Amino acid sequence: MNLKIGRQFHSEGIYIARRKFLDMRGNCLGDYYFFAAPNNLEGSRTFVDTTNCISGLINWNGHDGFKVKNPRDYSREFVAGLNDGSAEGKWSIPMIEDAKRLYSLRNTGEFRDTFQINGPAYIRWLWSVSFPSHQSGVKIVDFSDGLEDWDYNITFRASCRPVRMIEVNHFRCH
Repeated sequence: MNLKIGRQFHSEGIYIARRKFLDMRGNCLGDYYFFAAPNNLEGSRTFVDTTNCISGLINWNGHDGFKVKNPRDYSREFVAGLNDGSAEGKWSIPMIEDAKRLYSLRNTGEFRDTFQINGPAYIRWLWSVSFPSHQSGVKIVDFSDGLEDWDYNITFRASCRPVRMIEVNHFRCH
């Protein structure tokens, strides 16, 4: 397999990493390839509106979005989705590790010039998910300087670059 960081791989997305995915207790849920969408979702939204937007994605850049019942419990629902297979391969909000990885790759390969680094805060900041899930706050990353912070998930507006995870063993079978 010829995966190169920062390069589009077939219809999967732009390759960003291979890593073990750990749940909130540190248990390994699997070894995954991570791919990012070639562009952010259009506009900015609150975290809750972003989860609803991703839930409604159908064949966006070739894949559907991960559907959640309760946006404020996103990380727990996502882990449950990895356990039952419903989250694998679906567009989702990046975990904080992946949002920071996207920041470090912002000038690499096909990511170059695709992130907004100037302008209003809501354009420069990117939503992420972290453990444990906090009912009123969510981690964000500023793409103008890499600053990591948190803000309210129902009032603050930010951008989102969806990512997909494909289990290494599953990927090799297809």
